[in-house]
Amino acid sequence: KINTDIISFDEETILVDIIPPYIPRINEEVFRAKGYIFDVIRISKDEYLLSVNGYKEKNASSYNSRFEKQDESKHPSDQEQGYVIVTLDQLALINDYYFIKAKALLQKEAAERNERTEKYYDTLPESKRASYLMKPGYYRALPAAVKKKNN
Repeated sequence: KINTDIISFDEETILVDIIPPYIPRINEEVFRAKGYIFDVIRISKDEYLLSVNGYKEKNASSYNSRFEKQDESKHPSDQEQGYVIVTLDQLALINDYYFIKAKALLQKEAAERNERTEKYYDTLPESKRASYLMKPGYYRALPAAVKKKNN
């Protein structure tokens, strides 16, 4: 039992903080690939079954024909898929944590990409920068830091 009313996560520190013990570890790559949505089944009024590795159906190739034996080796076991039983409050908390973490990770990647673009732009000779700036729409595509630096 966890009081979920007082728990919040900070976008600036979520990538460096350790994962809280009440948040199960999930396969974040599957979470991202599924559009940041969990595979969850409602068991009872306040109990939900959460798949931490993303639920995977049997492959279509395993259904060769009605009369042939199905290939069970291609289907992941329940242990491989991983399940956790949580309450609705915990489910909302878990979703909030991983959604904020994904958002912080995307922001970090965008900042790194902007930094690389800025370093590349700074290495260009002055004449090359001028020719790029004269192209239609190029100045608007530059990162804000580069625009401020040149003003």
